[in-house]
Order: sequence, then structure tokens, then C-alpha cells
Amino acid sequence: TPTEWYNYNTKFGLYHNQSNNFIYPDFINTDPTMQSLSKIGSTRLNFMTQHNFNYREWNTFSVGYNLETEFIDSKSTMVNFGMTDVNNFTGSTIQNDVFVNDSINIKDKLFIRGGARLVNNSAYGTYVLPNASAALVLPTFKIKGAKTKFRGSWGQSVNTPTLYQRFARMRSMGYDMIPNPNLAAEKMTGWDVGIEQSFFNDKLTFDFGYFNNDYRDYINFEYGLTSYMYTNVDSARIQGYEARMTWTPNEKFKAIMNYTYTDSENNATGTDFPACPKNRLNTTLYWTPHERFNGYVGLEAASSRAMDSSVTAVRTPGYVDVRIGANVRLFSFKGAHVYLKAMIYNLLDQKISMYRQGDVYYYAPGIQFMAGVFVKYT
Repeated sequence: TPTEWYNYNTKFGLYHNQSNNFIYPDFINTDPTMQSLSKIGSTRLNFMTQHNFNYREWNTFSVGYNLETEFIDSKSTMVNFGMTDVNNFTGSTIQNDVFVNDSINIKDKLFIRGGARLVNNSAYGTYVLPNASAALVLPTFKIKGAKTKFRGSWGQSVNTPTLYQRFARMRSMGYDMIPNPNLAAEKMTGWDVGIEQSFFNDKLTFDFGYFNNDYRDYINFEYGLTSYMYTNVDSARIQGYEARMTWTPNEKFKAIMNYTYTDSENNATGTDFPACPKNRLNTTLYWTPHERFNGYVGLEAASSRAMDSSVTAVRTPGYVDVRIGANVRLFSFKGAHVYLKAMIYNLLDQKISMYRQGDVYYYAPGIQFMAGVFVKYT
């Protein structure tokens, strides 16, 4: 924050993932030569900077730039009855975004924001994407310490396929992930409206809203009889309702409950989208008894999900996942804070079905845990 009227932020990220899949010969099989090997290396780089100009107390103008680049190296080999099939791909893409926003705040009662993003992707061309939002905050009639907020937003976006979706291939014995180099970019126009009611100076809030997203060339993950791949759906709609309650009685305790109803539809077939449950509930309790320690316990429950977009789509059952976690600050040294973090997933050891192929269910692991040390520098 160099001055009172100007501030900026900059972010940089680098991510690499390497996946190897081996299937060795089975000499009891009728074809003892059958084997496969798949290697997929994916690297992403991201750089973002945003600059905010507060040239009026009630008006902030922002301009920013975003760079994303992806590199993939995919190699797959399959031997079947002595015949060798090799499928290799190496490539990269780059995307440049420039965006502007103008935000107006009138006495902390009326908020109006409008902007646009210019997207240029080396594989999919250039798009101009406008967006806008507004909110009106009023004191609740005859209730002290309560506020009512009306909000809404509208915008357009584009989701360009990744190189992994277009070119990665994972070989197996009769059930392969197939690349789809002809994937089109996904375009979306969405809007939402909602109302938020708070009590006791924001210690208790209730939020309810409706959202509607219309897609062209929706990127869908489709399971087949012998393969699975990313495909485009010509026209799709995802709409629904979301309700949330947040309770913060003091600085040491916070509770959040969120329920979402989602109606996803392939407009051509009238069926649900895969892996999209109609009902989902999340509840999390946070506890911070000391500034060096905090913990949480959470529950996530979801209804059944379709596994493909066909009229007779198979479905996998709903699930309940209970998880706990904690962070402990071990020590601090010259602005560096060292923490111990631990989490346990699926605490009740439930059979959570991830997907289904025919009559065969594929389950997530049972009880899972993660523990590690991380450092924060301020």
C-alpha cells in the first residue's frame, strides 16, 4: 500500500504433477505379452497483478493482468498380442488476461460494480467477458443490530480446455482414458440473486439465494463401456438454491451450515450431469481457544449422483463424510511462524462410492489422514 489512494497485489505460482500408471504382464493370462505404461507430466505457471486506484472515497478503479501457461508431456505404450501401440504428445499453451473493474460505495448502503475481462488463449482465440454486481444494505425494521442485504450479479466467462483434457492418455487393460484434441472452449452466462439477514451486529446471519448458469459447449467427463474421456455438451443449464447460516458468538467459536440444491441438465437429453448431486449439506464448527491453537470438525453429506448423461444413467449412492483437523503453532522466529497441521477424513470409515461402472462400485479409501509442518512468514 504505497499511498492512501493506491494499492496493489501480486501473486506467482508454479505447480507440477507427475502421474505414472503401470500394468505388468500377467503370465496366467491368455496373452502373456499384455502390458501397459502411461506417464503424464503437467506443469502450470501463473502470474497475477492487480492495481487499485481509490481516487474518490466512494469509487475504486482497478486494472489487472493475469498470465497462465501450461506444459504437458504425455507418453503411453501398450503391448497386446505382441503388437505395440505408442501414443505420445508434448505441447504448451499460454493465456493472457487483462481486466478492469469500477466499484462504487455509497455510504456503505449501496454497492455497484462493473467490469470486463479480455481473454486471449493461444489455442482458442480472444474473448471479451463483461460482468456486474450490486448490493443494497438496509437496517432491519425495528430490530436493533440487524441488517438486511439484497444482492445480485451477472456475468460471462469462458473455460478453455487444458492440455491434460485434450491430449493425456492413460492406458489400462480394456478401460482407457482417451484424449479428445477436438474439445471446444466452454462458455457460460450466469446470474444470481439473494438476500442476507444478519442479527446481533453480524454475529448471526442467514443467507438465501438462487443461481442460474447457461452453458454452451459444456465440458463434461463421460464414462463409456471401455473408456472415459472429456466431451462437449452443446447446451446445458445448472441452476439451484443455496442457504447458509453463520453463527459467531465470540472470537473463539464459529459455526457454518450450508445447504445447496443443484439442478443440472443436459438440454439435449434432459438428464443430470455426472457426479453432480442434487442435495449437498456442509456443516463445520471452528474452535480457537488460544492464538496458538485452532481446530475444527466438519460433516459433508450428499445425495446420489449420476455417472453418465444417458437416459438410463447408472447412479452411485450418496455419502456422509465426517472430518476433523487442528493447527498448532510450534514456535516463531524473526517473523517466521512454524505450524503443525493434521487432518483426518472419513472419520466414521464410511463406504464412499466415487464412481460406478456397470454393477461395479469403486470406493474411496476408508479413514484417511494427513499431517505436516508448514511455515508462514509475515
